[in-house]
Amino acid sequence: MQTRRTVPLLFEDLKVHNRLISPGGPDGCIDRHLSFNPDIHLSHLQDAFSISFAALDYSEHERVHYYYMLEGQDRDWVYAHNNREAYYANLPAGRYTLRVRITNNDQSIVEAENAIRIIISPAPWLSWWAYLCYTLLASLALWLLWHNGQRIRHARRAARLAQEEREQERRLGQMNMNFFANVSHEFRTPLTMIAGPVATLSQSPRLEDDDRRLLQIVRRNVDRMLRLVNQLLDFNRLQGDKLRLEVRRVDVVPLVQATVSTFATGAAQKNIRLTTRGLVDTLTAWVDADKLDKILANLLGNALKYTPAGGEVEVALDSSPTALTLTVSDSGPGVPDAEKEAIFRRYYQLENRSGGSFNWGTGIGLYYARGLAELHHGTLTVTDRPTAPSRGAVFTLTLPTADDAYTAAEKRTSAPSQSQLH
Repeated sequence: MQTRRTVPLLFEDLKVHNRLISPGGPDGCIDRHLSFNPDIHLSHLQDAFSISFAALDYSEHERVHYYYMLEGQDRDWVYAHNNREAYYANLPAGRYTLRVRITNNDQSIVEAENAIRIIISPAPWLSWWAYLCYTLLASLALWLLWHNGQRIRHARRAARLAQEEREQERRLGQMNMNFFANVSHEFRTPLTMIAGPVATLSQSPRLEDDDRRLLQIVRRNVDRMLRLVNQLLDFNRLQGDKLRLEVRRVDVVPLVQATVSTFATGAAQKNIRLTTRGLVDTLTAWVDADKLDKILANLLGNALKYTPAGGEVEVALDSSPTALTLTVSDSGPGVPDAEKEAIFRRYYQLENRSGGSFNWGTGIGLYYARGLAELHHGTLTVTDRPTAPSRGAVFTLTLPTADDAYTAAEKRTSAPSQSQLH
C-alpha cells in the first residue's frame, strides 16, 4: 500500500510577454515573490503571461507529475507531465485562480496542491466607470431625443393652433368685409340720389349766396361720404385681390389740385395753413387717377386730422424721367421711429390716444393707401420732417411713370370718366 508524501509545492516566476517580472517593479504586477502567493495584477495590455511552479522533491523529481487548472477559464485539469510552467494569453478581464497539484508516479495520490489569484483589469473603455459614462451619455441622448421630440410636437401644435387662428381671423375678416361691402352698397344708392339734386340745386341762379354756400358744404360732404363708401368697396376688392390697375397718360397737376381743393375748407375751419409746391406746370405721366386721388385723400385727411390749430400741411409734387414723387408733410405730433412701419398694418392703432397718434378710428386708412401704392408698383413711406421748427411727419408716395413700368393689360388709352375718379 502506497502512502501519501508531504511535498512542498511553490510558485516560482511570473513572465509577461516572455519578460521576467520582479516583485515591486515598475509593472506593479506583484509586490512579493510568487512563493508567498501574492495576488497578481495584470492590465488589459499584459495579455500573455506564464507562471512557473516546482515541487521541492529533489530526490525523485522524475516521479512528480504536474497538473494545473485556471478556474474561470479551464474546465478540466491540464496534465503537464514534467513541465513546470502554465502559459495563458488573450484572457478577458476578470478574477482567476490558478491551481496546481502534483501526484505520485502512478497518479493515484495527490501529494500537494497550491493556488494563486490572478486579477486582470479591463481596458479603460470597458471599466465600470466607462460603462457608467456610457450609461450617462445614453441617458442624456435619450433625454435629448425625448426633449427634442416634445419640443417638435409643441412647435407643431403651436404652428397648427396659429394656423387655425389665422384661418379663423381670415374668415372673420372676410365676413366683416362682406358685411361692410353690403352695407356700403346700401349707403351708396341713397347718397348718389342725394348728390345729383344737390349738385343741380347748387347751380340754380335763384339761390342767395348764403344758401349756395350751404349747399356747397352739403355737396362736399356728400362727395366725401361717397368717397368713403367707394374706399370701403375698394378695400374689400383689394383684400380679395380683385382690384385692378388702370393707368392712363394724364396731367397729374390738375388732378392733385382738385384733390387738395376738397380739403381747403376743412383746413380753414381748423385754422391750418394748407399749401402746395410744384403744382404750377403740367406733368403728363402714366398714372391711375382714381388710385392717386384716393391715396392723396387718405394722406391729406390724416394730416389735417392730427395737425393742431395754427399748424401747416404742405403737398409737394416732384418728378424725374422715370417716377413722380408726391409728399404730404404736416406739423402734427409725428410718428415714433418704432411705429413707422407698424402704422401701415391693417387695423393697427398707436396706444397713446392723447398724444395725437396716427390711425385712430378704423385703422385701415394707411394700410389701404399703401396697398393702392403697391398695386400701382410704387411705394409709400413715412419719415420725420427734416428741418421743421416743430415735430411732424412726411408721407412720401413714389410712383413709376416710364412706359415699360406697366403691362399692356394695365394701360388704358381713353380718358377716365368722372365716375371712375370716385
